[in-house]
Amino acid sequence: MKNRETLLSLIFLTVALSILFAPVLLRGETFALGDVPDQFLPWRIFTAEEIADGRIPLWNPYTFCGSPFLANMQSAVLYPIDRAVDLFFQPEQGVGIGMILHLFLGGFFLFLLARSFGASELPSGIVAIGYALGGFHAIHFLGGNLLTITSSIYLPGHLWVVHSLRKRIEEGRRMGYLPLIGVLLAVLQVLSGHAQMTFYNAFFVGVFFVLNLIQMKSDRSRLIGILSGIALCAALLAAPQILPTLEYSRHASRTGTLPYLPATEFSFGWEFLASFLLPEYLGTRADLYTPLRADTYWGDWKNWSAVYIGLLPALGFLSFFIFRSPSPPCGEGARGRGSEIGWRGSALTLLLPLLLIALVLSLGRNTPIYWYVHHYAPLFGKFRAPSKFLPGVIVPFAVIGALGLNSLFFRLSQIRMCHKRAFAWGGVAIFAGGLLFGYSMNSDFLSTPVEKGEVVWREALRFLSMLAMTVGVLLFYVRSQRPKKTEFDIWLAQLALLLLISFDVGAYCQKYLVFGSYDRIKVFPSEWVRSEIGANGRLLVSPEVPQLDNCVPDRILTAGGYDPFQVGDYVDYFREKGQFAEGQIPDSWSPTLGSAEELGVTHVLTTRALNSPLVEPDKKNGPWMLYRVLETQPLIQFVPDDKVESATDVSLSFGWDVGTLRVSGTAPTEGRLLIRNVYMPGWYATIPRAEEIPVEMSPPFWQSFPVKAGDFDYSLEYRPDSWKWGIRFFWVGVFVCCIFLFYLRFDIRSVGGDTGN
Repeated sequence: MKNRETLLSLIFLTVALSILFAPVLLRGETFALGDVPDQFLPWRIFTAEEIADGRIPLWNPYTFCGSPFLANMQSAVLYPIDRAVDLFFQPEQGVGIGMILHLFLGGFFLFLLARSFGASELPSGIVAIGYALGGFHAIHFLGGNLLTITSSIYLPGHLWVVHSLRKRIEEGRRMGYLPLIGVLLAVLQVLSGHAQMTFYNAFFVGVFFVLNLIQMKSDRSRLIGILSGIALCAALLAAPQILPTLEYSRHASRTGTLPYLPATEFSFGWEFLASFLLPEYLGTRADLYTPLRADTYWGDWKNWSAVYIGLLPALGFLSFFIFRSPSPPCGEGARGRGSEIGWRGSALTLLLPLLLIALVLSLGRNTPIYWYVHHYAPLFGKFRAPSKFLPGVIVPFAVIGALGLNSLFFRLSQIRMCHKRAFAWGGVAIFAGGLLFGYSMNSDFLSTPVEKGEVVWREALRFLSMLAMTVGVLLFYVRSQRPKKTEFDIWLAQLALLLLISFDVGAYCQKYLVFGSYDRIKVFPSEWVRSEIGANGRLLVSPEVPQLDNCVPDRILTAGGYDPFQVGDYVDYFREKGQFAEGQIPDSWSPTLGSAEELGVTHVLTTRALNSPLVEPDKKNGPWMLYRVLETQPLIQFVPDDKVESATDVSLSFGWDVGTLRVSGTAPTEGRLLIRNVYMPGWYATIPRAEEIPVEMSPPFWQSFPVKAGDFDYSLEYRPDSWKWGIRFFWVGVFVCCIFLFYLRFDIRSVGGDTGN
C-alpha cells in the first residue's frame, strides 16, 4: 500500500467521489429521485428511530396494514455499514455517505482482483476508478436503486478471495487473514439487503470457483474445504437475517416463479453492446433533470442499461487480444499465477467464460436461452430485470482491461520518439479534445436533441473528444519512457492517466446524480395528515397521489405503500378482486376506495375531488384533500362467541408502544379480539403473569385471539421463531468461525515450503 501508483489511484478515486457527491458532503442533501424518497430513505429513518429507541424493528405496522420489516431483506436492518454511518449522520445524509463508502470499496475490491491476476498498480487503479463510477452504477443512481449498487460491489471482493486462496494453496502459503476477509464479505453481502444481487453474486462466485478447480492441478479438496468453511461460517453469522427472510418468503407475494414477460423486463439489449465505448448513443433519460428538461432517449427504456467504464479500460480490453507482452507484469500481483498456465491463459480461462455466461444471462428475453433458465434453473425464475447480471460482465471486462493496459503500456514503452515532439503533440491532442468535449456538452448545441441523429452526433463528438485526450495522455506516457526519464516525467504520466479516467467516467456519471434537500423532495404532507387523522387512524391514498414517501417514519397507518415484497394473503385478496392485471407485479399501489370500509380505513387522501357516498369532505390543505370514511370497521373489534353483535358497552383502547400493540378493555362475555392487522406467523398476545397466546388468522387476512369475560390488558408482539433461532445460530457461528479461523491461521501444511502470510 506504500506504492505511489496505488496511493495515487485511491486518492483519485476518493477525490472523484468527493466532487461528485459534494452536495451530500457540503450541504447534507440526499438522492432526489426514484426509490430513495419513495422507499429506502423512509425505511432508513424508520430503522434509525427504532434502533435509537432500543429495539430491532421486526414489524412495520405503517404500510399495507402491517408487514414484516426485518425479514424483508431490502430493509437492511442488520447491515453494519448503514448502522455505523447512522451513528454519525442523519439518515438523509447517511444514504449519500454510505454510497461514497460503497463505491470506494467496490473500486478497491476490483483493484485487488486485478492485482491478483498480475496487473500492475497503475492499470489496476485505472479500471478501479472506471468500475466505481461506470454505467451500471450511474443508471441505478437515476432510478434510486441504491441497494443494487451496495450489494453488487462485493462481487470483485468475492472473486479476489477465491482466486487468492487458490494461489496461496498452489504456492504452499498460509491462508493468513484471507478466510476471515472471505467470511466478512459474505456476511456483508447477505446483510446488504438485495436478495437478487446476493443470489447473482453467489452464482458468479460458484462459476468462478468451478473454473478455478478445473485449472488447478492438485489440492482441489483443500480449496473446496476452505470455501465450504467460509460459506458455513457466513451462513451461521448471517442467520438472524437469513432465517426470517426464508420464513417470510413462504408467505410473501413472490413465492413462485414469476411470469416470463414481467420477469424479463429490463433485459440488456443487443444494441447496448456498443455502450462499452458509446454509453449514450441512444440518448439518456438523465437529460430530463438537466437544464435541457427533455428526454433524449429514443430506445426501449425497459432495455436501458450501460456497461461503460471509460475509454481507457475499453482500449485495454482490446489491447489484451491485440498485443502480447513478452513476460507477465512485474510486482506482487504477478505471484501465484498458476503452476502450469501463465497469466494470460489464467485470465482467459477464468475471466472470459465468466464474462460470456453473464452476458448471455443479462440479455434475458433477447436470447432464447433465458426462457429455459427462467423456467428450469432453480431460483432464477423468482427474480426480474436480467440486466442486473451485468456486474458479472463488467468485473471480468475490467480485469482483462487492466491486463491489456499492461500490454499496451509495454508496447508504448518500446516507442522511440523525441520527447519534445511527444510532449507537444500530446498537449495539442488534449487541448483539441477538451474543446471538442466542451462543444459536445454545450447547452445551445443540445437545445433540441430530440431526433435520434442529433443524439448520435452528440455522442460521437463526445467519443472523439475523449479519444483525442486519450491519445494525448498516452503520448505523455511515451515521453515518460525515454532513456533519460526523471521521476517527474513518470509522475506526470501517471497523474495524467488517472486524471483522464476520473474525468471520463466522472463527467458521464455526474448527470445521473440528482440531489436535493430532504425537505424539498418530501412531497407527502405527513405532519398535517397525522395531526388530522390521529395516531390510530388508517389512511387510504388515491392512486394519483405521489408515492407514500415519509409515511413510515412519521407513524401513519396506511393500507398501501411501496414494496415489491408484500404479504401474499394481502396481495392475493386484491388480485382476486381484479385490482391487478394478470402477471402484474404490484410494487407501488393502494387498494381502491371500495375496500376502505373493510380495511379499517378512516380517511382518504387525494388531490382530486371524490364523488362517492362512502366518504365526506373533511379538510383541505393546498392541493391535498382529506375525506372521512362514513362507515368503517374498527381496527380492534370484540366478537362474542355466540356470534351476536357486540354489546354497546364494550370499551376498547389500543396503540403502538415501544414496538408493541397494546389492547385493553372489558369483554362482557367470552369471545375473540379481531385486529385488522395483517396476519403472519409469529404474533403472540400476552398479559402479566400469564401464558402467551398464539395469534391466529381470521378471514380474509386479519389477526385474532380468544379473550375471557372481564377486564383485559394484552400486549401483542411479533416474535417469529425464525428470529429466535437466527440469534442462536449467530452465537454458534461465532464459535465455529473462531475454531475454523484459528485452525487456518496456524495450519503449517505447505506445498512449496513458503509459510509466509
